[in-house]
Amino acid sequence: MKVVLRLAALQAASAIILGLGWWFAIDNMHGLAALVGGAIAATLTLYAGVQTFSRPATDPHTIARQFVRAQQKKWLLAVVLFALALKGLAAYALPLILAFAIGVSFYKLALLWN
Repeated sequence: MKVVLRLAALQAASAIILGLGWWFAIDNMHGLAALVGGAIAATLTLYAGVQTFSRPATDPHTIARQFVRAQQKKWLLAVVLFALALKGLAAYALPLILAFAIGVSFYKLALLWN
C-alpha cells in the first residue's frame, strides 16, 4: 500500500504542477482541465490500491481476484470520471488528457521503487 500512496502523491503533485503551468501559460480553464486530468489519474490509483489491498489475503488466487476486480472497477470509474470531466471541459480536452497520460506514466517509476 505504501507504493500506491507514494504513486498517488506523485500523480497529485504532477497534476498541481501541470495545472499551474497551463494556468499561467494559457489561462485558468486550461489549468483547471490539466488539474482535473491529473487528479483523475491519482484518484484511480488510490481507488484501485484500496480495493486491492484493503482486505488482507495470503492466498494467491484471492490476491489475484482482488487485483482483477479492482482494475475492472477502476476502468469503469475512469469512464465515469472522464465523461463528467469532458462534459464540462470538452473545449479543454488536450490539457485534461495530457495531464492524465503524464500521471499514468508514473506507473513505470513505481516498478523501480523498493
